[in-house]
Amino acid sequence: MIYSYNVRYLRISPKKLQQVSALVSGSNTNKALDILAVQKQKGASMLYQAIKSALNNAAATNIDLNHYRIVGIACNKGPVFMRRWVRLRGTSTPKRKYTTHARIDFGETKPKQSKVKQPAK
Repeated sequence: MIYSYNVRYLRISPKKLQQVSALVSGSNTNKALDILAVQKQKGASMLYQAIKSALNNAAATNIDLNHYRIVGIACNKGPVFMRRWVRLRGTSTPKRKYTTHARIDFGETKPKQSKVKQPAK
């Protein structure tokens, strides 16, 4: 079973958030929170808050995400806010404020199966 959680309008560019999400994609939820807690990037704190919120929301619906892992994090473009940067002689340059929509997918962890070696014939 896959549990998805969406976060919209994060005030960071998608490229910067993708770099941080690559660190935790495929790891256990508790391990991902530990990794993000020590990172210094702005995106790490945003993902940390999003994963914590997903864990709390899932607990309210009686789903225990502690035994889940992060299957994938999709970072898509959101709307771009346009501002102006005043320049010389009455001109201006556009200043773009990028936003990101992120989707975090959680999947169940499968118990490790021991590989039994068959005798050689």
